Amino acid sequence: MLAVYLRDIIPFRFMINPNTPRHGFLFADHNGPWSTERLTKAMTRETSTKLGFRITTQEFRHIAIAIDRKFIRGANAEPDDDEDEDDIHDLMAAHSTKLALARYARMGGLTRSITPESIDGFRTIGDKWLRFYKQVFRMPRSGIAEAITPATILSTEAKMEVGLRNLYGASGRWRSAKQKEAVHSVLEGISPLFIIMPTGSGKSIAFMHPASLQEAKTTIVITPLVALAEDMLVRCRDANIDCIIYGRGPSRRAKVIIVVTESAVNTNFMQFILDVHLKGELERIVFDEIHKLITDVGFRPKLEQLYKLVLGVQFIYLTATFPPTMIDKFNDQMIIRNPVFIRQVSHKPRVRYDIQILSGDTKKETEKKLVALAKECERSEKILVFCRSRGECDEWARRFGCEVYYSNSSDKKGTLERWESGILFATSALGAGVDIRSISYIVHIGIPYGMVDFEQEVGRGGRDGEVVRSIVLITEIDYARVLSQDLDTLIPDEAAMYEFMITEECRRKVVSSYMNGKEGEIDCEKLGGEWCGVCVLRLSGSMAEKRRREEADEMAKQRKRVKVYQEREKAVREMEKERGILKEEVLWWQRELQGKCVVCWLIHDELLSDHETRECKEWRRVIGEPYKGFRGRNLGYQSNTSCYKCGLPGDECYAYENRIGCEDEDVILPTALAAYADIELGLRKVIYEVAERRFNTVEDYCKWMTGGKRSLGRNGSNAFAVFVAIIKERGV
Repeated sequence: MLAVYLRDIIPFRFMINPNTPRHGFLFADHNGPWSTERLTKAMTRETSTKLGFRITTQEFRHIAIAIDRKFIRGANAEPDDDEDEDDIHDLMAAHSTKLALARYARMGGLTRSITPESIDGFRTIGDKWLRFYKQVFRMPRSGIAEAITPATILSTEAKMEVGLRNLYGASGRWRSAKQKEAVHSVLEGISPLFIIMPTGSGKSIAFMHPASLQEAKTTIVITPLVALAEDMLVRCRDANIDCIIYGRGPSRRAKVIIVVTESAVNTNFMQFILDVHLKGELERIVFDEIHKLITDVGFRPKLEQLYKLVLGVQFIYLTATFPPTMIDKFNDQMIIRNPVFIRQVSHKPRVRYDIQILSGDTKKETEKKLVALAKECERSEKILVFCRSRGECDEWARRFGCEVYYSNSSDKKGTLERWESGILFATSALGAGVDIRSISYIVHIGIPYGMVDFEQEVGRGGRDGEVVRSIVLITEIDYARVLSQDLDTLIPDEAAMYEFMITEECRRKVVSSYMNGKEGEIDCEKLGGEWCGVCVLRLSGSMAEKRRREEADEMAKQRKRVKVYQEREKAVREMEKERGILKEEVLWWQRELQGKCVVCWLIHDELLSDHETRECKEWRRVIGEPYKGFRGRNLGYQSNTSCYKCGLPGDECYAYENRIGCEDEDVILPTALAAYADIELGLRKVIYEVAERRFNTVEDYCKWMTGGKRSLGRNGSNAFAVFVAIIKERGV
């Protein structure tokens, strides 16, 4: 191929363009040879698309030299380390033979001193010894497994009893039938396995129990927050389970290795986990608090790295709050197929849900409410107040002279240890996993971001079984806004939270329906637990009040429910290939539509070059005015979403990435706008699926369209995501 390129392609390029740069580089353009970064980006893109896994430039160097040694030089061509003369093959690769032997075509991680040639030699010597002892050598995997199987294997039931004694002593008992079922499923090796159990129900035992067994191998636990990792470390060590947090001190094998999500997507950890797996010491990978990967925008990009953990081990997913509507989206992004679910319905019978609307000076009213709650508390009782931002936490903490807790607090562990009673202000960073005793009040200042986070945060209270009051403090203005909001325009998690705020029915009913599914729906009266604020009024009010609320109930039942997400995608490698193919198709159409009318392409399925979009009569019919004027008033990309000139994600626009002038016109915005504005095209359904909401006006859609959204693994605009969806829908 290289010879054909040098003999035919280069002369042809000079023939059609005598000004072609004469730099001699294979990968270059008019700006000169490609940088290593650009070459790596192209290589990883093409290998992901064609092979289903990524190869970087550094990895290709090792692979190319290993291929050269194995197939080009010949089996006996490895030179002696003491030879002074450099091999011609190494000189051609621009390094000495000594450097090649020391650095290139060697295994990574724990086997970094071994070369592929060494492995072949070791295999040959091993076979000779096995022949000498008259033993079978290089058995198939099934034979190896039979040969190394211990003579005595404990049954699953026996392992369950042994692990229970290891953790709780001779008098240990299962907390619930679901906990026992979860541990049994883990020991049976069921995978992928979702364990969804309430806060405080002991779901962590699902991996701690197997790890306590003598024959246990390594369990990797991936958790989203540092505080969760530290809490888990303490609990494992208290149970005499060998446990470490990855990244703190030298890496070593342990029964449980905890890693925070940010470290889990690091290439060093990926290599570490692969080394453990290749040595046959990895038993399972556990994802803790998996709802955070969906609900927390800071963790969403991590999904695109975590789903690439494709190893032949058991995969377990743990959380206390995972609504049925969230399952398809998570499975779709993590490429999970045919999972098994163990779900223990969560109702929180000891929680009193209430909403209090503030009028007048809301700051003073909020302060009065908190002071009153503090006076009601007994000596050791605590009040946990969740704020929507760190700045708000700091402001309230100064007023009350108390401490705060958020993700980048300098002394989070010390803050919790010093908090023996009274008020603590926090963000959602304290909303998952951390075990704190004696919290009797959970207060939210303002509208919580969504139902999943809200339920997680409420779950911080009542760890010892005490009654917990959950109070949301909301201003009259915010409450009026919630009342007027069309719930169909919100994502499911946010819509459930809004419905909880304004329902005239039972608030617990809204929570249970969303968190457990319709079959798990229950109200305060049927549950027999604490009553929410609505039920207190509804069930103890006058007959007139009851009739009014019954009418409101009937109206509330007519609200539409949100739609569930689409089916799961294919397996990881197939998904990578499909994404790569789709990306190529999208970029091809972006180039092909340059200088042509996107409106006529959408309506007539024709690429007309006799006029551009800004001159199109169909555009005037659909929008009502010329494109240039409409865009100037209504369309402008938000910061850091895409190239302002062509509309592509920054990583896909060469000019944007290299800070030079982009010469392409934007065909993405007009395509996305015309697809929405012309109802006859039938593309609004596609747009609604991308947006996960509906729009009241074209202006509302335009405002959303220029915002940011990840699509095809890139940070781009909502308009680009719609453009991608249109290409996919039309199958062009």
